[in-house]
Amino acid sequence: MRKPLVVIAMCGTVLGLPGSGRANRVPGTTHPATLPAPFQPLGLGKGPATPQSRDHRDRRDSLRETVDAARPGLEKAAAHLAAANWMLAVPASDAATAWLLGVAGDSDLQGLSDWAKSAKEHLAKAKEAIASAGHDTAQDESGGKRRSRLERLVTLLEPFATLFASADPSLAADARRSGYGRAALGLATAREAEDRSLASCALLWQSFAWEQAGRRERALVSLPDALTKPEHPPYDFMSRLLRCRLVADAGQRPAAAALLIRMGAISKEWFPRTAPDELESRRRLIILLQYQVCLAWRQELLKTGPSVPGPLDELLAEARETLSAADRPAAYRLDAVIPILVEPPAVTRKPTSTRTAPAATVPP
Repeated sequence: MRKPLVVIAMCGTVLGLPGSGRANRVPGTTHPATLPAPFQPLGLGKGPATPQSRDHRDRRDSLRETVDAARPGLEKAAAHLAAANWMLAVPASDAATAWLLGVAGDSDLQGLSDWAKSAKEHLAKAKEAIASAGHDTAQDESGGKRRSRLERLVTLLEPFATLFASADPSLAADARRSGYGRAALGLATAREAEDRSLASCALLWQSFAWEQAGRRERALVSLPDALTKPEHPPYDFMSRLLRCRLVADAGQRPAAAALLIRMGAISKEWFPRTAPDELESRRRLIILLQYQVCLAWRQELLKTGPSVPGPLDELLAEARETLSAADRPAAYRLDAVIPILVEPPAVTRKPTSTRTAPAATVPP
């Protein structure tokens, strides 16, 4: 791989990066218009976001048992909130990461939406359980505080559920945009949270929601500079990738490519205590987005002529070689789409059935 600064200079001077002066396009060799299409060597954007793993099925079933065994009132509400929180955070994390990077397919979006709709059902039941416990806890100070905390958790989780449910590809475009706009407004509360991880997560998804709602300028205003060190990983890290993607989508693909190349070079400085494999997985995610940006840039150039600058194809080939290497760790993806804010309450479980249940293929 070339030295980062040399490659950035190539993007700027040779290919006409904004701010470097309008360099003439250098002659390139003629290339076929069929450079390999975007590929997903990392498991992103492939297949439905359904509970394929035994761990997900087991966790879902455990949460269901907790909900069933919880006592009516605040305990039941806490159980429903824990189920909703997990459904929004964990099982569709691959699909959510792909969505942020612009490589999600309809099956990913459908799976993400299905989990969110299930979470919305739990949130509705949590509100019902809180309301039913209102009279019982009104005179109990500790109960009143617990009730207030659970009500706040509903407020924090609902916008995330609205955002992810709106990804449903079967919805009309206007309905999706409306859902994204409501989610963006609702996430303002979480952005002001004292929990900085939650606040940075809300900033990431609120900016993305504004983009999905057709408000790119508003999205870019909130996102941090792409090359500033992330303070609250993983969400700050993903915010920087999202900014690069939106810059590219706004037509500034040379600028986005240069930012991503530089980001890959300084990522080791961002995460000095990160294990080598984890650091490499983050770098590979950066390179995946770089590949997508450069490929879209190449396809745009081919619309106006039969050739593209040779250095651009070299960048693509090098990125593809890196991503295709089988002896390197998988690309980074969010372990949790949102933070886990509530754990299931300790309850006395009912005896479990010995009958073997069929493997789940859709969210509960």
